[in-house]
Amino acid sequence: MSKPHRFPPALAVPAVVFIIIGLALAAGGVPLVTLGGSWYYEITGIAIALTGVLLAIRRRSALLLFALVLFGSTIWAVTEARFDFWQLLPRLWVWLVLALWLLLPPVKRKLVFGPPAAHREGVVPLAAAVIITVLLGIGTAFNHPYEHPGTLASAAATPSPALSRRCQPAGGRLDRLWRLATRAALLAAHANHTAKCRATEGCLAVRNRR
Repeated sequence: MSKPHRFPPALAVPAVVFIIIGLALAAGGVPLVTLGGSWYYEITGIAIALTGVLLAIRRRSALLLFALVLFGSTIWAVTEARFDFWQLLPRLWVWLVLALWLLLPPVKRKLVFGPPAAHREGVVPLAAAVIITVLLGIGTAFNHPYEHPGTLASAAATPSPALSRRCQPAGGRLDRLWRLATRAALLAAHANHTAKCRATEGCLAVRNRR
């Protein structure tokens, strides 16, 4: 009769993945905390890394701990992004996939250490957290918070009477100035043409006398 593996492959892979993700998230949250930002990434990263450690030692409490992570992440995502599906998706889909991974029979059945009731107490909250997150995604998928349809009062905007009164004198002055400039240019051209004609007539008279 073969002895059971102390570290079965069904738990080895998720344990390593959870620890790596948790440490990376916690390390990335340190600069944010030092700058006075949110503690979410630091706390969540530590909790996910601890979930990986519990998986490595085959403790049933790993399910309950990650259920708390998913519950807390869902509440945090709603407070950050409200009910906008496209902002909730990048905040929750990774944790949802990891939760579904833990609920797979090859994984949860290998968690053999801990009180017998801890298995049920871990699976039920984790499944409930998954259901709540999925329902949140379905409900917000049909929500469009940034679409606000409206109608225009009129196709063409009409200026106010005060603006019209202000613009009319300026327009009248410009029109008068344009007319005066045009008349002055015409008079100058006519005078120049008359001078040339008189000069030409004078030259012809002198030649005829000769």
